[in-house]
Amino acid sequence: MGGLVTGIVLSLVVSFSIKGSPNKMIKTKTETEAKIEHEKEDDVTYFNEPGEIFEETKFHVFQVVAKNAALVTAMTSELDLFGTTFAIYNREGEYYYDNEIITVPKGKVARQMGIYQYRGNDGIIKTVPVIEIVDNK
Repeated sequence: MGGLVTGIVLSLVVSFSIKGSPNKMIKTKTETEAKIEHEKEDDVTYFNEPGEIFEETKFHVFQVVAKNAALVTAMTSELDLFGTTFAIYNREGEYYYDNEIITVPKGKVARQMGIYQYRGNDGIIKTVPVIEIVDNK
């Protein structure tokens, strides 16, 4: 009988040491905390004020870097996929996918909101403008 009790107690001690205390509360991140952490991890720097408006109205997604963020190149024609590189961020929950063509709708513009730094395939750190598609104000 003593061996059975010892076995149960030992099992509980091992279980608690692996899983942690059953009374320990797990704190989940708020949306704002997660966004700030995401921005820090991805080396995004947002400006205090919106930046310049770019004339480009079509962008080709060549790499998705987060659910709602991607690296894109500006398209000057349907065949030109090698224009200026931008990081595009969507705060409205829309997701991007590889090779997607993003068109700026009428009444909206691509406005610079910050910069994004990443390491390219060549190992060199690159810095590109972060743009959002916003109302033309």
